[in-house]
Amino acid sequence: MKINLNKNLMLSFISIIIISLLITGIISTYMIDQKFNLYLLKEHEEKVDNIRSSINSAIRKNPQTPDFEGKGLTKYAISEGYVIEIFDLDNNLLYTTGMYPLMGHDSGGHMMGSMMGRMFRNMYQNYNEDSYPLTLDGKEIGKITIGYLGASNISSEAMSFKLTLYKSILISSLIAVLV
Repeated sequence: MKINLNKNLMLSFISIIIISLLITGIISTYMIDQKFNLYLLKEHEEKVDNIRSSINSAIRKNPQTPDFEGKGLTKYAISEGYVIEIFDLDNNLLYTTGMYPLMGHDSGGHMMGSMMGRMFRNMYQNYNEDSYPLTLDGKEIGKITIGYLGASNISSEAMSFKLTLYKSILISSLIAVLV
């Protein structure tokens, strides 16, 4: 009877340790994922602010014919994966980057590997657009539309970091359970 009690206590103890490690792994993955998503959203908002600032700067410099290319707007849009459209008050298109930034190019302008490109297209099918007023001297002169994929236009580097983080937590949890 005493041997069975020891075995039962040992099995219960090991079960509690394994369950605790699994719960800790799941909770830490969830918490890190939530914080990382907030970071990505904040980074996205900063990039959108940079785009808007660049557009406003070009318009202040020359309101009649702003030089958006001189501000590097297309290069920035391509490198960060944004589609930018600028309209006047009559909804006439003044400038666009076209859909090129969303065609599977990485930040260096090179095509992503086919597997990575497929993964992003499958995971982030939703295309979002945000519109902002375009103003000059406090007067609205048009609107800016900024399009992107996903909730925060996640980059391939950020996705790679996230996957690496998940792998490390999983491996750490497995090692802790085995030890």
